[in-house]
Amino acid sequence: MKVQALTALKADFPLSVLLQVSGLARSTFFYHQSRLQAPDPQEALKATVSEIFTTNHGRYGHRRVHTELLKQGWILAKKTVLKLMRAVGDGRKVSHCDG
Repeated sequence: MKVQALTALKADFPLSVLLQVSGLARSTFFYHQSRLQAPDPQEALKATVSEIFTTNHGRYGHRRVHTELLKQGWILAKKTVLKLMRAVGDGRKVSHCDG
């Protein structure tokens, strides 16, 4: 969060002043700046998870999505699929019965 603000202000103020005011180390600033610009290594996997989820009309949970990924040749844990589904925003539609 600080790094994004400092990057926006970097054009108007010297970096050394911004780092001093924010209390952020120079190396930390450049480390986080490079991490923000790096591509997401799991982008293809996230797209595949979303595709499986939407193809099945949002009825698959992380266990079924995990099984489908294994059939397609992906090797990963169930909890990884669960985390990816939460990150992408795919949530299973649950119908509650008030019996």
